Amino acid sequence: MLLENDDDEESISFIDDFKQNLFSDEIYVFTPKGDMVSLPKEATVLDFAYSIHSDLGNSAIGANVNRRVVTIDHKLRSGDQVEVITSKIMEPQEDWIKIVVSARAKSKIKTALKNKRKAFKKEGEQKLKALFSQLKTEYNGQNVQKVMRESQVNSYINFYYLIATGEIGIEEVKKILVSDGDRTKWLRSLRIPFIGKQTKTVQSKAESTSDSSQATSTGNQKKYIVSECCHPVPGDHVLILELPGGRTEVHRTDCEKAIQLMSVYGRNILKIKWKPAEGETYYAGLHITAKDKPGLLNIVTQLISNEFHLNMSAINMHSHEGLVFIKIEILVPNVATLKKLMSDLSKIDQAIKVVRIF
Repeated sequence: MLLENDDDEESISFIDDFKQNLFSDEIYVFTPKGDMVSLPKEATVLDFAYSIHSDLGNSAIGANVNRRVVTIDHKLRSGDQVEVITSKIMEPQEDWIKIVVSARAKSKIKTALKNKRKAFKKEGEQKLKALFSQLKTEYNGQNVQKVMRESQVNSYINFYYLIATGEIGIEEVKKILVSDGDRTKWLRSLRIPFIGKQTKTVQSKAESTSDSSQATSTGNQKKYIVSECCHPVPGDHVLILELPGGRTEVHRTDCEKAIQLMSVYGRNILKIKWKPAEGETYYAGLHITAKDKPGLLNIVTQLISNEFHLNMSAINMHSHEGLVFIKIEILVPNVATLKKLMSDLSKIDQAIKVVRIF
């Protein structure tokens, strides 16, 4: 029987983060009421929010700093007056750990993420059992640990979360558990393909932001516009905002324009789910930094077109001092596909960094 040491890992992580703050310089900022708050140098709006209360940090989407609307990653300076802007639909995200510098904030974010992931345990177990059954492999502790080990996941909470959300799917499990010989036989016997037909794509940006998109609320449908300022993709954390004149827009929660709109029309946030039309795709931009070697662009485009069956709307490439910089605009159906593509692009030998730019 294996013991799950998630709590121990969290304690050690907190101590490491705390040590980094011991001898750091401090800054002093103020609440709207004039109360002074001390924070480590380089602290952000999110650090400030968590220094006040966990709930404030967990729901933060931006702030008014000296009467100017900024995002949660805005770095504060001594003397700043900070008023946090929150949203009931916001929840902590993975990349928040990179935004904060204080030990308190990091600990609170990790705890919130852990609690969020715990809710996926049952769903993850059920999906993993189904995958094992599909691969005709016995579902037991030894095989589960093998998949965890090969996937480089050391926490059961994280493991079942990744299974539940599709970050670890049939292809990854198959590569770990099915031998090369059996894999060929398994593929031949498979009746339901895992790689479907080429994704249906929109013809232009105007079409991808048309009024034909849908949001749903208890079965009703509402027309919306997918904003071009932040290009949300299904799976992003989004908010739906109803503006004067009946215009309803979908924005990513970290969008600067959305935060500015919310500071004025905050009561107009709609408590409805974004349900995109089936088969629709959305614009996303990637920036790749890599070593400048022949054939790189061909490898990248082949991966996007042939393996992921995605369309590219624009591509720009230039080199400098042995490095090449590639900007690609693609059409994707959801964030899960985009993340998987970025992961596979990162595994290309020449690749140094792959980031999403919108």
